[in-house]
Amino acid sequence: MTILEIGVGGYDDLRRGGESLRMWKRYFPRATIYGLDIIDKTTLSEPRLTVLQGDQSSPADLERVIRATGPLDIIIDDGSHVSAHVITAFNTLFPVLRDGGVYVVEDLQTSYWPHFGGQTSAYDDTSTSMGFLKNMVDGLNFEEIGGRDPARTDASIKGMHFYHNMAFIEKAENRDGGAPSWLSRI
Repeated sequence: MTILEIGVGGYDDLRRGGESLRMWKRYFPRATIYGLDIIDKTTLSEPRLTVLQGDQSSPADLERVIRATGPLDIIIDDGSHVSAHVITAFNTLFPVLRDGGVYVVEDLQTSYWPHFGGQTSAYDDTSTSMGFLKNMVDGLNFEEIGGRDPARTDASIKGMHFYHNMAFIEKAENRDGGAPSWLSRI
């Protein structure tokens, strides 16, 4: 199993952070754990736990991370919490998440805070983290929606689970065929 957590913690103190990475390492004793932070926290690396430096808002940095990690089983976004960064990270990393994998987005309350790129009143604005995720919910039923062009993630998201300030996206084939053709859709 390969796990990536965006956001190592400890802020600007190069010696602090990585507590959740070490927790994942203990919880998954056979996993390889990677952390990504915009601050250089590479000194926190240890056996089975590698910290990479990079910016989650940079597709080039995320591609470099993908080259280092290979396919991933679990991705946890606990990074900047800026909506544009969350969306860039998802769009870049979700394609390399293995089938059966889980993508987690934490601290979604920032989707409602303007200084994080959020909106206080436009709850379906797809430029916010929550609006982006809510837009994908319809994709779970894309085969039943007449006249809708499928989004690129529709056929690969099997489930989405929302909790207070957190979302879990399950990657797996989503092609159940939809409702039977004899059932009226009008």
